[in-house]
Amino acid sequence: MPSTAAASLALVIPGFTQDFRRGLRWPSLAKLLAYCEQDALETELYPSHLAWQSELLRWLNLDATHASAPASWLGGNSFEAGTWMHVQPVSLAVGTHGLSLQSCAAWSDATRRAAEEAVSRHLVESGFEWRESQGNVYLRSDSALQVGTTALDAALREPLQDALPTGVDAVKLRRLMTELQMLVHDKPTVDFNALWLWGSGSIQLQKAVLPKLAANEPFARGLYASHQALAQCAPLPISAVSLLESQVAVAVVHASTEAFDRNWLEPLLHALEVGRLRSLHLYLDGYALHAKYSLMRRWFGRARPLELP
Repeated sequence: MPSTAAASLALVIPGFTQDFRRGLRWPSLAKLLAYCEQDALETELYPSHLAWQSELLRWLNLDATHASAPASWLGGNSFEAGTWMHVQPVSLAVGTHGLSLQSCAAWSDATRRAAEEAVSRHLVESGFEWRESQGNVYLRSDSALQVGTTALDAALREPLQDALPTGVDAVKLRRLMTELQMLVHDKPTVDFNALWLWGSGSIQLQKAVLPKLAANEPFARGLYASHQALAQCAPLPISAVSLLESQVAVAVVHASTEAFDRNWLEPLLHALEVGRLRSLHLYLDGYALHAKYSLMRRWFGRARPLELP
């Protein structure tokens, strides 16, 4: 008999598509597809945010004005006014169609130190400061910049010119990015030649009623902090078993290890099979699957591998 406590759960999975394309597979996912009326659907994304951030915002019925960088900073630090933006190392390469953007390895202690040494003085002279938190790098300015920026993963999918900053203060930010490129270009200790600035915005404190969330990601926690809803935000447990017991409505969890199947997908599949979950929504970093207990009789046994375009 189904549990009377049956509920709905959303799982937002950062980096899923990249992990899938490099060969990681999760056996329970094929079984979960037996409860899905449709294969993976593309999700509608905000170019200003990473795919998983867009999916979380849309699930919470929040829009793109909740900028990535200030929320991510607030997720691990106290409130500070001003304009914030992410800083990520990238490489600019000259090709047949002009300059193109290429991703690089994530920040390491050594590359952060080298980049900061190269640009910090110029940043101060330009009205910015270099800030770090939890291995991530940010720029902060006292000025309220009116500028639109493109998240790196979105920028990699389109012509560079289309991904550059827009808005009233775009010229200032484009000039800064060019100057930073010149400063880091010849550093022998790094494998990148430019810095990509994105997620620009300021922290807007407000009140809102949000569903219970489990997450360790700074952006997710900062989003709740900015809505004065941290009481509804719990640390991510080690498995879905604890999640189901705590009546969490949405969780942000990475799938980059095989333990994801054992700790997360297997317990959630079982919860769906016995009716403890009425629906399970998986947001796969650009795609979504919607599994329902009501489809068990209709689709039971028709497990099939996940296919992404």
